Amino acid sequence: MSVRAYRVVKIVQDDEPTFNLWHDEKIMELLDVTSLEGLTENGGLIELEEEKIEEALATPNLDKKTEETLKKMLVQANEDGGYVKYYCF
Repeated sequence: MSVRAYRVVKIVQDDEPTFNLWHDEKIMELLDVTSLEGLTENGGLIELEEEKIEEALATPNLDKKTEETLKKMLVQANEDGGYVKYYCF
């Protein structure tokens, strides 16, 4: 089976990042983002599933910043059809 490559014409991103892969360790741990295969030294795309975000939000004793970030991510995932895609650079 062949795998076709499509040129990305346009990536539109928010003005502000939702989280930082290297500094928001709690979010990375809660979402079990251990495999960043799609990323290179220059960045790349990652997708986070709504279900995983909901599980992370159910964690007891979340600090306020982490909880707010996860809630924002959940809204984005709901709007985007069950997952949210991040362009990381």
